[in-house]
Amino acid sequence: MITFKKVALVNILKLNKLKKISELNMYGVDFEDKCVIDRKLENQKNFLENFVIDLGDKEFNLLDNTYSANLNPKKYFSEINNRVNSINKYAKDMGLMPVFITLTAPSHFHPIRTINQKKKIIEKNPNYRYDNNYKKAVKDASILLSDLWHKFTSLQVVRKMKKETGNGLMYFRVFEPHESGIPHIHALVYIPKKWILLIKKKFYEYFKKFGIKQLQFKYTWYSSKGGAIAYMMKYITKTFRNAETDIIHDSVYWYIKHRIIRFCSSRSLCSLSVYRKIRYYFKDIQDDYLYINELFINGDICTYFNKTMITYKYFHEDIDDNEVTLYSKRFIPKLSIKKYIVAYLDEKGKKKYYEIMPDDYKRIKLKYIKKDKKVNKDIPLIINNELYTLFEDGTYKKNLIPVSKIENFELIKHFNFIDKNIDNVNLHHYGLVKNEMIKRGCMIGTIENLNLYNMEF
Repeated sequence: MITFKKVALVNILKLNKLKKISELNMYGVDFEDKCVIDRKLENQKNFLENFVIDLGDKEFNLLDNTYSANLNPKKYFSEINNRVNSINKYAKDMGLMPVFITLTAPSHFHPIRTINQKKKIIEKNPNYRYDNNYKKAVKDASILLSDLWHKFTSLQVVRKMKKETGNGLMYFRVFEPHESGIPHIHALVYIPKKWILLIKKKFYEYFKKFGIKQLQFKYTWYSSKGGAIAYMMKYITKTFRNAETDIIHDSVYWYIKHRIIRFCSSRSLCSLSVYRKIRYYFKDIQDDYLYINELFINGDICTYFNKTMITYKYFHEDIDDNEVTLYSKRFIPKLSIKKYIVAYLDEKGKKKYYEIMPDDYKRIKLKYIKKDKKVNKDIPLIINNELYTLFEDGTYKKNLIPVSKIENFELIKHFNFIDKNIDNVNLHHYGLVKNEMIKRGCMIGTIENLNLYNMEF
């Protein structure tokens, strides 16, 4: 009689045949990967610490002002926390409901599959397609999941919701690795209450078409301590190294090794590239991200020259209209003589650095030249109840109405005319009119590709 333990032992022996997999540790990260990543992080950290900028009354290094989950996790996580809370509060104010979504990669990306979760019995997955390239399996899975996610946020049901409510899907999501190292997605989406079940139905229909079976669509939070945000934050916090003890979890090595972005969100609030540049100005305001977003929507905060200049207009009792420049690339601080480094590639293509004095650095000055607006001197002209345009040179041309804008009666009349004189009519135009007639139900037929009408009958 074959016992459960014997079956488990046989399955483990089968897995040992997969050299690429058996040699890997948790999340597909081995000891050599950790050594290489630790060395790179240490070199980057030392470089940023030694890059000092002197502003006269104070000086600071670039490490303290770097938003990086690996190099400055405390600062980066603080911003992530701010973004999550801001989006959550913004969504609640709009009356939206939180929905937790889990999305896994299709079966052929997974090298192993689980037979019994409690007993931890696994076996080789016969559907696995990446026997000789495990790293490519991880990258392809992340690309596919991202692509499917973006297409999901543009489904017809989502577009209908956006048309009715004025807002698309508001969300933030994270990538997380399975123990095998293959990624999956967790996301918190905010949806109007009456649209939840409609989107849920389309959610399962859409992703099951791509062979994705492990899906989750959770929208009840009665038994979840702390609610939806607490449920989601436990997945976000797992992706960061411990800022106090500097301990790096194996999953953190996984993100660095495969260059996978941990966290992203919908563009519901103003751009991060704007927020990061001006947040210091509003640091004393609670929920500064939401406050800046409101100013940006109202036009009080404006960007110019491809976001190289950001201005803020505000009301003052003594001044009717006051405007201050919050950010501009023209204002380059005087760099410290201690170190200003320029990177270059040597003859072998290896990256090297050299120091230069601040006075040797050619500063770029921005100049704005206002373009003259071209005045449209074309004059509308009516001849025999038809609209024409009279140009500056004295010529005139009849204004053509798009076929989709012609009323039914005129469209039928026009089609009957070109149908009788088809030998002297552009066939592409004939096909366009005919397809429009069929769309509106003015005639029975099948809509044809317009390329067919470019061919000779």
